[in-house]
Formats: sequence, C-alpha cells, structure tokens
Amino acid sequence: MATFPSVIYKSSYNDPYIYILPPITYPDGKTYLKFGHVVYLKEDKEEIGKPLVTLDEVNAWYCQDDYPKAREYFDRYLKKLLPFVAPKSGKLDFCVMAATASGKQLIGFAEDNFMVACGGNGKSAKFGLEIGKICAQSIM
Repeated sequence: MATFPSVIYKSSYNDPYIYILPPITYPDGKTYLKFGHVVYLKEDKEEIGKPLVTLDEVNAWYCQDDYPKAREYFDRYLKKLLPFVAPKSGKLDFCVMAATASGKQLIGFAEDNFMVACGGNGKSAKFGLEIGKICAQSIM
C-alpha cells in the first residue's frame, strides 16, 4: 500500500464524503490508515454526530470513550471500499472541524510573524501537511 493515494469518496449526492489518507507509520512502529467522514452522518434517520456549539459540547465529544454507531459505519465502509484490507486492529479518535461562511480556508497573517490557518470546512485533512508547509515557508 506504499503507493496508496489520498481518496475522497461520495457514493451519492445525499451521502457524506468519506476520506481515506495513505498509510502512515508512526513512531510506535504501527502503520495506520486514516479514514473519516466530512459531515455529520444520518443513518436510519438517526444522527451520527452533530454540530457542536458550546465548549462543553466540544469537551464532551473529545472525552467519550467510544462511538459504536460511527465505528459500525466506518467498518462497513472500509469493507465496501477496501475489501482487500484486513486490519489487525482499529482505533476510533474524535475530531472536530471549523467551518467558515465562505466554505474556504482562512490562511493569512494575524500579526507580523504570526500566521493563522483555520476553517478547513471538513475538506482539509488530506492537505494539512501541505498547508502547514505553506504557512511555515511564508513566515520564514
């Protein structure tokens, strides 16, 4: 899977985007395939995830131990999209995204030598490393 590309998948107009990033080997020696969704999901008319408005809601989101509905959703899509992959284990992490009114990322200088990059709008996970490089090069 060394040549595995970044993938954004959408099966139909009403389905959320699914993203898959190439496998990355981490300092612990384990290789992970990052797989996630872009918007909150609705399945069987029940929300899987929802917009978070308050700091308490964000804290509660990050502090939960598991999210069985999301795990089931990802397991199903992993089998559908990558049937040749047989994971030895899985780990569910939680993240949030920032949305802007324009739907575009906000990248620029807030002050001299202080750059801000935010508002990925759920479409920047695969570009995060490159966005960071652009910001670092702009400051140097």
